Amino acid sequence: MPRDHRHDSTMRKYEPLQQYLAAAREHVVTLRFAEIERIIGDHLPPSAHEYDQWWENDSGRSGRQCHAWLEAGYRSEALDRLAGIVTFCRN
Repeated sequence: MPRDHRHDSTMRKYEPLQQYLAAAREHVVTLRFAEIERIIGDHLPPSAHEYDQWWENDSGRSGRQCHAWLEAGYRSEALDRLAGIVTFCRN
């Protein structure tokens, strides 16, 4: 089965977020989009600012970026796209 290099690229991009959340001691972590961009060293895609689905915990619907928080033991629980804030809760 051929490798999906887009998956690899997406996972690498969001790996710093996964590491940040994995190291967090808090049960609830709230981050501004700008903070996430500093953590990953890149801009979030326009879809993160435009669609709630981008932040869902289902890789089939939202995309592979959710693996960053899911594999760190968190789920996205609250989102305010207009304010640019997302809250993750530990599973």
